[in-house]
Amino acid sequence: MGAPFAKPTTTTCLDMIAQHKATLLAHSTKKKLLYICDLLALELPQAKPKIHRDVLFDFLIAQINSPARYQLILTYLDNSQIGASTNDLKLVFPKLNYRQRRLLTQHGYLRVAYYYKFDCYGRSLDVPVYNYFDYFNLVAHQAQFPALLKYLRSLQRQTPAEIAKKQAKKTEQQQFRTDYQQLVASFADPLERAIIDLAFWTVQLNHLAKTKPQRPDAPDYYEEKAKALKLFHQTKNPLVIVQFYRPDNPDKLWIQLCGHHLEEFRAARYYFDQRVVDYYEDHQQLITSCPKCEVVHQKDYYSLFHVKVGTTATNFDFHMPYLLGQPIFGAGSQYPQVQQVENEGSDFRFGRGMAPGELGKIGGSRYVEKAFYRAFEKLSQLTPPTKA
Repeated sequence: MGAPFAKPTTTTCLDMIAQHKATLLAHSTKKKLLYICDLLALELPQAKPKIHRDVLFDFLIAQINSPARYQLILTYLDNSQIGASTNDLKLVFPKLNYRQRRLLTQHGYLRVAYYYKFDCYGRSLDVPVYNYFDYFNLVAHQAQFPALLKYLRSLQRQTPAEIAKKQAKKTEQQQFRTDYQQLVASFADPLERAIIDLAFWTVQLNHLAKTKPQRPDAPDYYEEKAKALKLFHQTKNPLVIVQFYRPDNPDKLWIQLCGHHLEEFRAARYYFDQRVVDYYEDHQQLITSCPKCEVVHQKDYYSLFHVKVGTTATNFDFHMPYLLGQPIFGAGSQYPQVQQVENEGSDFRFGRGMAPGELGKIGGSRYVEKAFYRAFEKLSQLTPPTKA
């Protein structure tokens, strides 16, 4: 199946000038219009200084009425680098993105006329302006535009570079899955294999939870992770170790000051650069005895359960907020207390999102989800149910 419509040729460009000459020259200044009149050797109806720009425009459009003059206008437009901006494209094709524009350019449907410099956040960017006739050709075939993109994507997939890229990705995925299968197979006991299998995919799920953007239909990854940690705990297997991490400031204070104490705090902040928490610590008895002030003290809000799954050679680490994990694991005091090094300069206290290219090597988010649910079901079948 061929392209749904053709690229512009010299003939079609001349036809576009015949049909759209008023639009093509609509934004031309009086100076440019006078220049075109000189190109066409036209005698003006009025003297140059007196003639109004709109009168000149109407006169000129009426005179562009022959193939020879269409050719002169085509040459003028090309030499003057008059084109369509990305904003012009967005007005007609609001969903058109950078990758699609690049695809259209690569296959000659949206040639770049020139670039202009644009400074953005300290960087100098080259912004494309596209060939005006290519733009008009796309606008004239709006109904067929989705079919064109589909056709060009199919062409792109057949290029040697894309085929090599696809093969390299396939090889990476095969290697990843081989390594994973060898890891699971290194455990002889079926229950241990099932634990390691689920731990492996729970780690990937945890990475997905910290990776943006996510699919609109993606499950709640943290909720699924919590189910896996609960199942690990139910196995009572030595491969699963639960620990408790309490940071230096584990509690959370929520403080709502009354109008009187709020004014006092603002005065203190002006002189001593205090935070609300500092003011509360300095006047704790006064604020807690005030009937209009509200103080909520959530103990161990920032504490975490640390769940280790595996052996010294092969292990996976998971963290769960204490308040969320308490229904699963019980009181933190019954577990060994551990010290942890939290991430600095990260949006997450522990863990990370998917590294660039990592998800493609694994096989995509849906593949991770299916593997996780399969491993979860297998371990569920091997784990005796808990007593009520």
